[in-house]
Amino acid sequence: MTAPELTAIAITPATATVPIGLTANFTATGTYTDGSTASLTSLVTWTSSNTAVTTIGSATGVATGMTVGTATVTAAMNGLASPAASLTVTNAALIGISISPSNSSVARGSTVTLVATGTYSDGSTGNVSGSVAWTSTSTTVATVSATGVVSGIGVGRFLSLPR
Repeated sequence: MTAPELTAIAITPATATVPIGLTANFTATGTYTDGSTASLTSLVTWTSSNTAVTTIGSATGVATGMTVGTATVTAAMNGLASPAASLTVTNAALIGISISPSNSSVARGSTVTLVATGTYSDGSTGNVSGSVAWTSTSTTVATVSATGVVSGIGVGRFLSLPR
């Protein structure tokens, strides 16, 4: 009896979208002459059609978005190649916001300006103070303007939160 032979390789998902700096996971599944299937993700050779747009781990199927654009991803083994899957890389995504100064106090009748700094999926940062919706957890203690200026009104504790 002969061992089943690999007849096809399929990649899932067939299409994916990821922001610059983040990853998409592809899997490779092999189909054999006896109709059985098996995961080949760590056994195939992964290839990107455009490594400027995306790189893909040689034994992982993990594609990283490098720059905006579209590339195809293929998997190959034993002389067989999969149909191409498509990966679209979009602009970097906002993944976090920090506020500075982080621990500030403001006297009644005084103001302090907060700055919201966004961290993006490509590792870059930028001032997003004018793009967030500021709120105070206690408007009887302090209010916060649309630009992050906190005004002390009463005595107590508050948090100014960007949304």
